[in-house]
Amino acid sequence: MKYKHLLAFSICLMFFQAFSQDTLTFRVHYMPEKVYRQTLNQTNKISIQYLGTEEFLQKLKESGITNPIEQSTSAISEMVLETGKLNDENYFPLTMRFLKMPSEEVKKLIGDSLVIYGRGTIDSMPKLDSIVSTGTDSDFKNLLLGTLQSTFSQIDFPVKKLKVGGSFVHETPFVIPLGNFSMDMMLHSTYKLLSIEDNTGTFDITQIYTVKSDIAGAEMKASGKGTGKLLYDVNDKFVSKMDTDNILDMNMNIRGVNTVMKMEMKISQTVKISKN
Repeated sequence: MKYKHLLAFSICLMFFQAFSQDTLTFRVHYMPEKVYRQTLNQTNKISIQYLGTEEFLQKLKESGITNPIEQSTSAISEMVLETGKLNDENYFPLTMRFLKMPSEEVKKLIGDSLVIYGRGTIDSMPKLDSIVSTGTDSDFKNLLLGTLQSTFSQIDFPVKKLKVGGSFVHETPFVIPLGNFSMDMMLHSTYKLLSIEDNTGTFDITQIYTVKSDIAGAEMKASGKGTGKLLYDVNDKFVSKMDTDNILDMNMNIRGVNTVMKMEMKISQTVKISKN
């Protein structure tokens, strides 16, 4: 009889484990009393070509402007975000620090003592409110604070209960600066759940870029696409790794100058989470 009870329990346990590995609730948020250490590795390749009359191209040559212009950059940065205890108002304090700067130029602007302060909740993305740093320009502090705050929108995913094979779409607005102009675009990302193993959900990423608004006095066309992979930590309710590979093509005619630009972007982001 004991053997039958043990066998029945084993069958139920197997069924529960199989079911639990078939679905997950995808919800990304920071939690109190945690340390989030993020490493970002980004590689960009940009090609810019000016098109026009022979006279125009000759003037570019005489001015010392290479046509086409090709540039490749790569950078690695590390940042740590630490959260405190949850208080009676359901908030927890947080601090952000840079451990490694993407370049020496950025390091000179930010300095070694910069600390960003804010607060978070378990239901929404954090709100940053101040920066403390010695020798950092106040205008740059405000710019950095706004830029860091906007990056949270990239991981402000909708809460979704998914089975393997299910998917959802996340839209992220962003701006590309183009000299005296800027172009508003939208990134449409589709995340498809491929598998759930060892409390990790593996997602396939498909991305499409579209132009959100036109620039007055300019003819502009832009399109792009990307692919990638995302790993979701079920226990810590956070993205532990995300890799994307994107290509963006733009054709612009601004004040009679026709410019063809191609951008290739590879981004790899990992996050290690531990107790604070």
